[in-house]
Amino acid sequence: MISFLLKDVSNNKTIISKNSNLSLNTASLAKVFYALEVLDRLDKNQIFNKSIRIQKKDIEGYGTDVLNDIVCDKNIIELDLMSLVGLMLKYSCNSSTKLIVSNFLGDRKLLQNEAIQKWNLSGTQLVDKRGNIEAKFSIDDLSNIFSRIYEGGGKNWLYAQNKLKESRNIYYLLDQKEVNVLGSKSGTVNINGIYWVSNCAMFQIGEHIYFIGAVVSNKHISKAVQKIRQIGKALFNNIRIK
Repeated sequence: MISFLLKDVSNNKTIISKNSNLSLNTASLAKVFYALEVLDRLDKNQIFNKSIRIQKKDIEGYGTDVLNDIVCDKNIIELDLMSLVGLMLKYSCNSSTKLIVSNFLGDRKLLQNEAIQKWNLSGTQLVDKRGNIEAKFSIDDLSNIFSRIYEGGGKNWLYAQNKLKESRNIYYLLDQKEVNVLGSKSGTVNINGIYWVSNCAMFQIGEHIYFIGAVVSNKHISKAVQKIRQIGKALFNNIRIK
């Protein structure tokens, strides 16, 4: 694993950390940050849950794109902000992300500055020096983002929590019956012919709430899964993790 973090959020205690401060391309995990911004602005009445018109020109058309299937036969549809957030979180819908940023959040460079100042995300990069879109986060920053999502109150925050809980891709550790999965998100990106898999999750064992996050190449995913299963057994049996 190039980067890894296991943290007991209940006690704000880091259990294992390996390069967790590295700024890495975490692909779809950036969508959790955008959801965080949406929820915060809704709470502060800076934006409102209004419907917007979606046309074929708004469709990204790559990767996972639920809206592409919906719009293709209808030319124009209308969806509200929270529906777009749901598609973005549950299905990693790229068109939903584009529409949310352009219609509700604004310039990504300003968003990046806000991420640093408001959320204390030191390893976050939403655009490069040329202004091209990026999705770079450190695992430490993602831990912060996930914690904020689950600290939030109100129906909008619960909506996002439920969408993250429905996410289908989580590490094997979180398949265990003893674990209450609070939410998870994953992403995959191809960089110079190597696929990098990012995965983060919040889960509960007993009275403790944990965050786990990792970035690993596809060539080493089996070793990463094996390591995380070993960590899971240790957590279940209250054994000191080496």
